[in-house]
Parts: sequence; C-alpha cells; structure tokens
Amino acid sequence: MCGRFTLTRKKKDVIEEYQKRFNREIMDISRNIYSESYNIAPSQEVAVIYQLEDRLIFDYHQWGLIPYWSKDKKIGNKMINARIETIAEKPSFRDSFYNNRCLIIADGYYEWLKRGKEKIPYYFTLENHKLFAFAGIRAVWQNANEIVNSCSIITTDAVGDIADIHNRMPIILDANIEMDWIDPKLKEKKQLFHILDSRSNNDLDYYRVTTKVNNTNNNSNDLISPKNEQITLFE
Repeated sequence: MCGRFTLTRKKKDVIEEYQKRFNREIMDISRNIYSESYNIAPSQEVAVIYQLEDRLIFDYHQWGLIPYWSKDKKIGNKMINARIETIAEKPSFRDSFYNNRCLIIADGYYEWLKRGKEKIPYYFTLENHKLFAFAGIRAVWQNANEIVNSCSIITTDAVGDIADIHNRMPIILDANIEMDWIDPKLKEKKQLFHILDSRSNNDLDYYRVTTKVNNTNNNSNDLISPKNEQITLFE
C-alpha cells in the first residue's frame, strides 16, 4: 500500500512544471492555502491534476476516496488505495476508474519494512528527487450543502528490490503517459490497463530514513534525510 508521501515543491513550481510537460495551461481552482509537506497522511488535502472537458485543472482533494453514492463520508478513511487487480470491478472504485481519473502529484513516498515488532521506514523517490504523478482516481461526494472532492492512489504488486521491503507499491506514471491517463475520452478497459502497465516504478531510488516520520505531527525536511545506520534485509 501507500500510506504516506511527500510534495516538497511550491504550488507555483508544480503548476509551471506540468504546464511545461503538457505544453498547455493549467487552471488553478484551489482555494486552500498551500504548504509543502514532508509527511502527507490519509484524510489530508493532496495536490491533483485532472482534465475537465478540454481544460486541465489543478486542485486539492481529500486523500481517501468517497464514492458519490456513499451515505457516509467516513468511508474515505478506508479508501486511500485502490488495488489494480480489482479497480475495474469493485463498486467503490469502478465509476472513478472509467470516468474520473487524476494525477496525484508527489516527489517521494514512504514504506515500512517489518522486522519482528519493528517497522523501519524507507523513502522512495525518482532520480534527482523530481516530481512525479501517482495514477489516481477521484470522486465528488455531496450531501446537502457539503461537497467533498476526494481521491485514491492505485497500487500494484511490488517489483524488484522494492518487494524486499513491502509487497505492494503505488503506480507512478511515466511522464510521457500522464496526459493519456487523465484523458476523459479514454474509457476502454484494455487501453486504461495498458497505460497502467507503462509505469516508471523500476526507476525508483530508496533509502532508510528516521522513525520520526511515523508521527504525522512531524513535518520537516530531515524526515527525508538518509539514515546512516544500515540493516540487512535478510539474515
């Protein structure tokens, strides 16, 4: 799974970077006060980019998808990740998969290696700590006068060395297919899974970090500093 990640760039830098990638203007409709974060946790607001008709939109969504038909928004607390194996059929995610896809913007994520009762955090990032996008789905939930925009990160089986730390991993889209993923005209299952299969997860670097990241109240750049102490994954 993916239960914590980072976005350490300023909002204007994120928007400028993606406008260059897409060679298109991105409309910022966010009203939230933006703050870079080294410890983004479920239920918090996360940066997303999606396409609405012919417009590219930047906004913030609650991390934890609330299906539009749900009677209780608390369901989002259990919906931070959507498994690729069941996303096209599971009622909670199916409509969003076909009709409401998004990019969830990040520059790294955390995962924990379990050794007995100990949980050892690792930080994963692309080369040069560059921006990337998780493959995401989104939903708009409304009840009376309350509207909540929410999202979920798609996960898959971990590959390579990453599987030594955790058996699941978030899907990070290769930069050249990000626009394809959020194209609202694409609704064919085979095409969508082809995009998800063209991911860049094999390019990830990772290293051990401080256990301070375990506490969501901690949010500073030392959380992503390499921890000097090394461990052996298998003894």
